[in-house]
Amino acid sequence: MCRTIAGFTQDRNYERGMTRKLLDNITEAAMGQAVKPGGRTLARLAKHLIHTLLIAETGQIDHRRCCIRAVRARKH
Repeated sequence: MCRTIAGFTQDRNYERGMTRKLLDNITEAAMGQAVKPGGRTLARLAKHLIHTLLIAETGQIDHRRCCIRAVRARKH
């Protein structure tokens, strides 16, 4: 549990980095794989995660912008 803003910021930055590392290591072939039979694919879960993070950081709910940013981020 975070007790200070600095502690929260440190935890958030760590989690952001680890999430980015995870997403960067998902192969294109694995993106279509469902987590469980009939469940969401890794691509759909990644898209949901990216949307959630962007909304949390920007306060904007604009799915088109989120998708464009996600694609650009994936290319870098």
